Amino acid sequence: MKEIAERSGTKIGSLYRFFPTKELVADALMQLYADELELRWQAIIAKAATATTEQLADILLGEYVSMRKKYPAMLTLAEHGARGSVHRQEGRARNIDGILRALRAHAPHLKSAEAKSIAIVMVYNMRAMMALTCDPFAPNAPGAVRELKVSARAYLRQRLKSKSDVMR
Repeated sequence: MKEIAERSGTKIGSLYRFFPTKELVADALMQLYADELELRWQAIIAKAATATTEQLADILLGEYVSMRKKYPAMLTLAEHGARGSVHRQEGRARNIDGILRALRAHAPHLKSAEAKSIAIVMVYNMRAMMALTCDPFAPNAPGAVRELKVSARAYLRQRLKSKSDVMR
């Protein structure tokens, strides 16, 4: 709380009036992150309709990395806070839903069940990209980020083809 008060230029007593416990601070921050994430998903979904499949793959792969860099405490709070497992489950569900909506905006012919399966695979690709770019202890090699991008682009290109594309 002391650090928050110092960084915000607020007296610590004022903070305790609004957030008497660390858990309430964590919950407020997680709500802020959730609101920001929803705005980001809306922007991605808007872009998805006109993006190429390769651009969509790159946008999705970059999203976790971007959020992690902007909000470094988000992952820690989601995993280790008093309500960590709840925050983690809610966050996963929001991300899968955001990816699913982006996929359907890009490829309206996708059925919901198919889009959900693809969204889950993309979550794991996005997590791998975050590990490769943000975790200094994750296994890594020169060119690994490029290879993951190639893989995700090819996967989405194959999975998002419409039946008319396949018949050509």
